[in-house]
Amino acid sequence: MAGRNTAYAMSQVKNVRWSSEQSTPQRWWGRLIDMSEADVQLFQTWAEQLAIAEDPLDFWYENVWAEDIDHRAVEVAPDDHGPIIGRDAMRAYVADWYEMFPDLTISFEDITDAGPGRVIAVSHIAGTARASSVPTELRFAIVWTIRDGKIVRGREYWTRSEALKAVGPKE
Repeated sequence: MAGRNTAYAMSQVKNVRWSSEQSTPQRWWGRLIDMSEADVQLFQTWAEQLAIAEDPLDFWYENVWAEDIDHRAVEVAPDDHGPIIGRDAMRAYVADWYEMFPDLTISFEDITDAGPGRVIAVSHIAGTARASSVPTELRFAIVWTIRDGKIVRGREYWTRSEALKAVGPKE
């Protein structure tokens, strides 16, 4: 996995021009790796805090989502209504899930570095449908883009493989 992430990160910096006043490419590369690791650690911290949050919606709203977040459910999924733009719209989208599944739990089974500023989180949601009392479980992957300590973009995919394909070619 590290090799794929290395190839991706290098593809993002290969066209950068360097001057004698700038850091060397090696120093810049080290910062990219540090940023990627920091993004994974930040998301892991959010996941831990979410697990104990009194109100998960408030936690996401106040601590995680950028004001101008741009999110998209899995395209053509039943909950896909097109782009979800802004923190208020994102809150409404997630609130619908809590309305449909009053005992909804959300956990993250895997958090992967997807290059500078991005992580892939394999999400597991479970709950009992309010209308039918049917227990439901879903697993899907989300590519999250993190900037300035907040999530600015999210794209959902049915599988981790689809998410990996979306972030760039394998080595």
